Amino acid sequence: LFFTLPSVAMLFTQVLSGWLADRYGRKKILVLCLVPVPFLFGLWLFTTNWVTLIIVYTVIVSFWSMTWPSSVALLSDYIPSELIGTALGIRMTSMRLGMTIGPILSVFLYTSISHTTPFLASAIMVVMAIIFGSFLRETSDEKMEAVAVLSN
Repeated sequence: LFFTLPSVAMLFTQVLSGWLADRYGRKKILVLCLVPVPFLFGLWLFTTNWVTLIIVYTVIVSFWSMTWPSSVALLSDYIPSELIGTALGIRMTSMRLGMTIGPILSVFLYTSISHTTPFLASAIMVVMAIIFGSFLRETSDEKMEAVAVLSN
């Protein structure tokens, strides 16, 4: 249930976030979807019920997955077409590396420092991502207009 429910939620959130990114801007959706995540990680510190943990985790994964279509679209706008495969490969490798090393680092922080440290570290990293994301430039208006014409 812990792994299935977030995966089902991602089925719905990614299509919705892609549509929202095309309609309202990629950068805006990317940053707005990251904003609630540190607060939700902080909420884990106060939960003692496993059902609440599953629900909070599902919401976290949903917001996190909503950044994927926007980030891929931004990459495809910024990177020249002959390098897009390499850029997407680096992005996906970085994401998978985080998913591989993240749990190992969390266990180390949990056992070495405190049970709250992995959650605080996650919240700090997401806040840093929000700050960096706010410096991104939105894609050109011409491309957004072309998308609007195609979608109508």
